Amino acid sequence: MARRVFTNSRERWRQQNVNGAFSELRKLIPTHPPDKKLSKNEILRLAMKYISFLMQLLKDQTSGQREDRDSSGCVTVSSGSSCYGDTDSEESTGTCGIQTKHSGGITEKVQEQILTVTASSYQR
Repeated sequence: MARRVFTNSRERWRQQNVNGAFSELRKLIPTHPPDKKLSKNEILRLAMKYISFLMQLLKDQTSGQREDRDSSGCVTVSSGSSCYGDTDSEESTGTCGIQTKHSGGITEKVQEQILTVTASSYQR
């Protein structure tokens, strides 16, 4: 009996940690509307797409492809860049419309960290 109580307590603690991690990840993913309720599956799929989008944005910026620059010095994402779309389909082609201020480039350390996170997520 005591063992079952301990096991249940440990499982509740584990589930709270998992839910807390999903909550923190959810805060980092841009959605419209911002308070949209997402399932754990949607959170993971959107996180992977958002990371891929950010990697492509970094790649475009570091390779000197700053084509769609407006007068305020912002880099406008092309319509082919996707970080949203249908969360259940890999072929989705939604657009973000995100603009990022160009601050002279991203440090190699940040780019390396993003590549490391993405590489580890593909291995799972």
